[in-house]
Amino acid sequence: MPKRVIDGDALWVSEKLTTVPEKYRAEYAWILPLAQVNGCFECRPMLVWRTCYSAIRTEWKIDDVAEILDAFEVAKMIFRWKVDGK
Repeated sequence: MPKRVIDGDALWVSEKLTTVPEKYRAEYAWILPLAQVNGCFECRPMLVWRTCYSAIRTEWKIDDVAEILDAFEVAKMIFRWKVDGK
């Protein structure tokens, strides 16, 4: 998995992030390392949950992750499309 440095200055004042429910805002920084160099990652809730949450953040469930991804999509912080059925 690629290593990422998160631009805290930009994250802390993000106008888009203010449109995401407050309980999900910090999750953007938690999920962001999934992105490859081109910014893409497979964002099926089960896969994101398994990779980012299942080991040490067990209070988060797959349905929670689905809601998080939906909130980021509404805020135009992620864009989803299908390629080869994924």
